[in-house]
Amino acid sequence: MRDDSSNDDRDLAPRTIALVEHDTDIAECFDAMHALRPHLERDAFVARVHELQAQGYRLTALRAEGRVACVAGFRLVDGLSRGRQLSIDELATVPGQRRRGHAAALLAWLADHAREQGCAALQLHSSYPRHAAHRLYLQQGYVLHAHHFLLELG
Repeated sequence: MRDDSSNDDRDLAPRTIALVEHDTDIAECFDAMHALRPHLERDAFVARVHELQAQGYRLTALRAEGRVACVAGFRLVDGLSRGRQLSIDELATVPGQRRRGHAAALLAWLADHAREQGCAALQLHSSYPRHAAHRLYLQQGYVLHAHHFLLELG
């Protein structure tokens, strides 16, 4: 775990950010992830994350005051359009920890991690009604680049 030096005036408690791999640490990420993905079940969460990890999914957590406050799920992907990218599947903050700069700090950590991994860009998808998240991404320098289409098959 490394210290995050991007603390701001909104939250003076020290933060740490690290990749999450062990069952206990994964389980501690549930509350944050459940805030974004309410269909997830606590009892199946750790096993599901391990299934995804076998496919290249990575989970990272920001801890503040010793507790998980914000999480991100991501993958490193290669493609013809932009080469190697870090693709963020989830970015979620525990509701009581929002507006403290945690998501911005985790996005900065992900950008550093992407650079270390030789990525040319970061990408993420965000649902239309998540206006506060959209503001955060724009403030962090992300640009609205494409539309994402979905066809439900079930």
